Amino acid sequence: MKSLQIIISLLFVSSLFAKDVEVKKITNYRKNIAGGKVVSAWLGKRAAIVIDGETTPEERDQKIMTELVQTFDKLFETYEEITGVKPNNYGYFKDLATIEVSDKVGGGLAHHNQLGIAVGTGFFENLYKRWKKGERTLDQIYFYETARNFWPPEFNRKIDYHTTKGVDDYGWWTVGFNNAMSIFLPSEIPQVKDMYYFGSNGKQFSDGMEKNIIKYIEGNYNWKEGFCINLVPWAERTSLNDLMTGLLIQLHRDYGGIKFIKNLYREIPKLKDLKGRDDYQGARDNFYIASSLAAQKDLISYFSKIRWSISDKAKKEVNKKLFSK
Repeated sequence: MKSLQIIISLLFVSSLFAKDVEVKKITNYRKNIAGGKVVSAWLGKRAAIVIDGETTPEERDQKIMTELVQTFDKLFETYEEITGVKPNNYGYFKDLATIEVSDKVGGGLAHHNQLGIAVGTGFFENLYKRWKKGERTLDQIYFYETARNFWPPEFNRKIDYHTTKGVDDYGWWTVGFNNAMSIFLPSEIPQVKDMYYFGSNGKQFSDGMEKNIIKYIEGNYNWKEGFCINLVPWAERTSLNDLMTGLLIQLHRDYGGIKFIKNLYREIPKLKDLKGRDDYQGARDNFYIASSLAAQKDLISYFSKIRWSISDKAKKEVNKKLFSK
């Protein structure tokens, strides 16, 4: 009788959903990133919210869960549209990106070029509570970790480099883009009114990031002093990736908005591979080339303003690709 009651309960839960959202209790779940075998899974068209250890999905607000699933559907759909990247999927559900919620995760986790993220239980529960109160904000961590899914490792061969800290200190552009996409993407998802970051809104988060490129310009720092060290000199415990995010914010705002970002994601993989992680000139040249082609404008004046030394060869390549018939 008890098993029959469970089946009836699940059927009742499913009947409350829009036809493209389904809920399941699973006892043999195969985790993608974090969690155990017993989960509640909320399935949409592109995404699945998987809550570790939850055995009573019927106690959730069905309307809110439906809205959240559909929001994550749109999140992954929008990332694919803007980046043009189609990550691999090794998750439990075919063709669905999983958002695994587990107390085994402190913050967030994600793989490069593989669909699916994991977040700590607190992040999801706070999100759920805000939506129940009518606050349609989505935490920065969801945008940030999803950006990893859409950053293939081959992108790093085009623009990544190690800092003066040592040969193992690299990968900063990845994090710079993660932060930047958490600023650019919320406005592209109709269900989301704003990004949420530990009590701050999207503008406050963005202004804090852009402050770094402003400090860099006003402080008359050069590329080596600002873009080749792991911690910037003008702010305590502020990493290079925050400066890179500030740079992307200015490029996005001044040279085409989301169209610029879409183009940039498509220009980066076309670049020649760097000679190595110490190919600083190549890294600067490649990012200048990709940015100029994304903007459909030679951005040498901007890169001169931020004191990047760009080679004549790179300038000629941009001129040729933009202006030759």
